[in-house]
Amino acid sequence: MALNPQPNTIEIHLATLRIDDSKPPHGPTAVAAPPTPPFSPEPPVLPTAPTTFLLFPLLPAELRLQIWAASFLPRTVELHSRRAHYASTDTPCWHSKSRNPAALSVSAEARAAALAHYRVALPLDALPARHEHHVTLTGLKTCERPGDTLRGGDRRLYVDPTHDTVVLCAEVVFLRVKRLLDWFRQQDARGRGLRKLAMSVKAWAISGPAAQALKVFGRTLFGEIDEFYLFFYDDWVPPETWTGARCELVRLSPDEDVYRRFLMGKGRQFRDGDRWIVVGKRPMEVVEIRFHDEGW
Repeated sequence: MALNPQPNTIEIHLATLRIDDSKPPHGPTAVAAPPTPPFSPEPPVLPTAPTTFLLFPLLPAELRLQIWAASFLPRTVELHSRRAHYASTDTPCWHSKSRNPAALSVSAEARAAALAHYRVALPLDALPARHEHHVTLTGLKTCERPGDTLRGGDRRLYVDPTHDTVVLCAEVVFLRVKRLLDWFRQQDARGRGLRKLAMSVKAWAISGPAAQALKVFGRTLFGEIDEFYLFFYDDWVPPETWTGARCELVRLSPDEDVYRRFLMGKGRQFRDGDRWIVVGKRPMEVVEIRFHDEGW
């Protein structure tokens, strides 16, 4: 007996399958593939910079010292003081809100390397608290204004006199500045003293003779200075909200308004032809000082 196989009831005749795309698809048998979006590659994942290096103590000592030395970058540190003690013959009396290098507080090895680099430690006077009485128990008068002196401070500002720039936010007192520069020269083991100095435009651009005095100082008092700057700043002390993080001197463009007004006004007395007058070993520069909340 011949067997007649039954037709496959689920056989699909593809040749007869037609899709009517004039009507929107509907029902479970609708065949409608979504449009393929354009190819957009994923952005590459960049590796993040490491913040720790746990194997540093295992490096050879010579290599560790080289790394510490490479971290000692030139800084700009500020000094200020409103009242000069003319009768004082010891180390200069200055205040500063600038922080010391972080390496001084990392480890014994880092501190030793930092002390060899920042080879001058300037004693700073303590600032009187605003709530203090006007006369202390020792009879020394104090004042609530920033910059006034209270003897007995034990803080030191560590400076590299070769590469660091010292900014004086203070009035020009010849004897006071001379003592400061002489002190740097005496304390510097290399005998060179301070190389970079910045002073406020406000301290000099008061009258016509100021430029003549700066020219004379440029050959005498500042004769060994490699870089001398005049900076724009309206106060004798840093901003009250500044935490001492970082300050910097920024060169001004001739197109900036403050630069042009100074050049056409009181700044003309500091010109020698088409350049600024020579102070120290080269022409001075006119810059702007900026105080930042981060950094060292």
